[in-house]
Parts: sequence; C-alpha cells; structure tokens
Amino acid sequence: MTSKAYFLRKIKINKYQIMSIIFFLLFLTFSSVWVFAKRNLLLILYNSDCVTPKDYAAIKKYSQKFNSVLIDVKGQETAGDIYGYLKSTYSHFPHTIEGVQIFGTKTDVPSFNFKFKCRRADEKGGIDTAYYPNSFLSDFCYSNFAASAESFQEPLNIYDIIDTKMPFSFVPEWQVSRLPLTEGEISKYFKKYKKFKAENPSNMLPISAFICTTLDEPGNPDDFGYFFKERLDKEFSLLKHGSYKIYGSARGEFPITSRDDDFTVKNITKENKSGVKDFFIETHGLKRQIIHSVKYPGAKVHSSLKFLNTENVSRILKHNYYTLTAWCCHLASDLDEANFIHKIMTGKCIDAIAPTHILTINGFIKKEPLLAELENNNPFYFYYEFFKNLNKGRSRSESFTKAKASYASAILEHQDNLIYQYSLHNILAYHYFGLI
Repeated sequence: MTSKAYFLRKIKINKYQIMSIIFFLLFLTFSSVWVFAKRNLLLILYNSDCVTPKDYAAIKKYSQKFNSVLIDVKGQETAGDIYGYLKSTYSHFPHTIEGVQIFGTKTDVPSFNFKFKCRRADEKGGIDTAYYPNSFLSDFCYSNFAASAESFQEPLNIYDIIDTKMPFSFVPEWQVSRLPLTEGEISKYFKKYKKFKAENPSNMLPISAFICTTLDEPGNPDDFGYFFKERLDKEFSLLKHGSYKIYGSARGEFPITSRDDDFTVKNITKENKSGVKDFFIETHGLKRQIIHSVKYPGAKVHSSLKFLNTENVSRILKHNYYTLTAWCCHLASDLDEANFIHKIMTGKCIDAIAPTHILTINGFIKKEPLLAELENNNPFYFYYEFFKNLNKGRSRSESFTKAKASYASAILEHQDNLIYQYSLHNILAYHYFGLI
C-alpha cells in the first residue's frame, strides 16, 4: 500500500470527500472576497470632542448594525476638508457606499456653504440673488464624490456651477442623514428611537397633513391636500384611503377645499394625542417657527396665525412619537442648536424632512395631467417618488434619497424650463434628519 493510500485509509476519508473539503474552502475564500467585501459601507461622522462616553457607546452600538467605519472629524475645520478625506479614502474602495451618517450640529461636523444665485426665470435671463445675501448650509455634497475638494474653499452657487461647467453632480448617489443633536442628547435619542421602532416597525405611519398653500393663486396649484387625496390616493394608489387626514386652512382668499377639518393648534394637539403620526405640514416657515399664514381678500400682506415654535412645540406635541415631513422654509437653518428641527429632535420627534434655507415654490401644478409632465420641474414629482419608495418597503431615509435622485435627474432633463435652477435649489436645501 502506498503512503498516499494509507493516509486516506488512516483518516477514513476518500478522494471525493477531500474534493468536497477543497471546494468548501474555496467557497469560503470567494465568499469573503465577493460577498462580504461587497456589503454596502456606512461612513459615520462624529466629533470625539462633542460627545459623552454614553453618546459614543450608543453611536458604536448603532455602527455594529452595518458594515461601517467610524470617522472622528475632530480638528477638521471645514466640510471641504472632511469631503477631501472621504473622497481620497473611499472613492475607489471596493465597497458600495450605503450612506454618510452624521452626528452633531455644524459646530461638531461642518456642513457646506452655498450662496443663493440662480439664472432668472424669465426670457431676459440675468442673475437672481433674491433677498438672501447670506450663505446657507447644505449637507448635500456628502452624497457623492463628483466635485473636487478644492471647489469648497469658497461658498458655491448653482449659477456658477452650471455656467463654468464645474465638476459637480446634483444627483445623490447614497443617503446622507444628520442627527443634529449635541453632547449628551445623542444617547437619549437612541433610547427614544429604540422604543419607537419596537412599537412601530412600519415605515409608513398614518399621516396628519396640515395644509396652507403658499402660492397666492386661484386654484391653489400647490395644494398638497388635493395631491394626497386625488392623486397619491385615487390616481396612483400610493396612499391607502383612511391612512391620512387633511387639515386645511378654511380662511382667507385661497382656502383649502379638500380638508377634513381646519388648520389649528387644537387639531394638531388632538392628532398627537390620538397616536403616532407623520405630520406633513405645508405653510410658511422661519428658523424658529412654523407660521400658519393666510392672505385675506384685499390685504397686501399675510396674516400670521399662532402655530408651532421652539417655545411651544414641546408642550403641544408631547403625547406621542411622531415624524415630520415639512414643506416650510428655514426650519433647519444654520444646522445649530437654535433652530426648530433641533428643538423637536430633543422631544418626541423621531426624524424630520425639512430645509436649511428657502424652498422654491416654482413649478407646483397639482393637476398636471400626465406623469411625464409631472416630471417637468414640479416639486410634486419628488413626493410621488417618495411615497412610491415608501410603498416598496424602503425606509424614510432611503425613500427620501431615491426621490431626490429622481427629482434631480428630471430637473436636469428639463433645462429648457427657465425655473430649473430654482428647482435645483430645492435639491441643496431639502434634508433628512435622523438615522439611516
């Protein structure tokens, strides 16, 4: 008997079993390369100088749910510096990036500076800087690596990006979310979030919509109440009948006719008491308040009615958890501790969709007859895509990102529409706040 045959008999396995073992080992090898290496990568940004040990422990535990990298941005002075590091380190990484999760305010993790500057939406062309001379912040640029890090040394603007053909993409490639909380607040949020998810596994909560159109035009072309009821529900079947309730302004020159009841503090308190909801709010906004603003016949200015602000929101919306989807300007301005979004995130709010600047209202046409026409610089197209993705079971964060990508792509395909640069401003200003 040869030594080889004796070896096989001694360990009581045959050549076929050996071949099986070899194939199994090869499978493990290729699995680690082709399966595990291709898991999407979550980049988590935090500042070690701005978190407590409990905060860090909560962030670390959260990171373990993903194929993630914890990145301490301590000492990084600008978002451009952080962007440059991320791009140089991860742009050629074998993983597909899942997203960038940010913990902290702009002081903890810097955001990008932009100026409002667009091509005028008329035949004369020219430049529109409106009444917004100050720069505003946007986390959008963390969503792809199309730009150069050097381009962020000065505030950017849409007009110059397009006019100079600067390397830049308005289409997000992955999710970006900021939890805009400060030292000691982050660990408290995670306790709240864990309880909320245990009780509410669905990504689609019942909707309580508070609608007050901001376009002073006959027919209320930006009436979200109509869009919910007649289009998302009846036409597109993206909302189940009975899964939403509409509270609209019954007052003024342009009342909401598709409402179930009136837009009041009393009614939003009642809705918060009745259970966990997604509060969808369309009206005017400032950094520290949501303004229920109504224009009366013959009046030159709007009349502002008391609604939610940083002083009363914790008292009014204290009864149940909620999410917020807001078409209201400025609610997250400056990404600091003094805005409305920071205030509600320390309370019962789980996540929020809101802007860091104005949202431009150009293009709203609630009755656009065809879906192809809805894609032409109409903000309603974003919401069509958002609810379509929610219906597929995607999270609010992922649905927001995919909707923004579809909206941005559609805008860029309709540059013959003179409002398209204003529409791109919505891409930069609109944000998701919470957890990926």
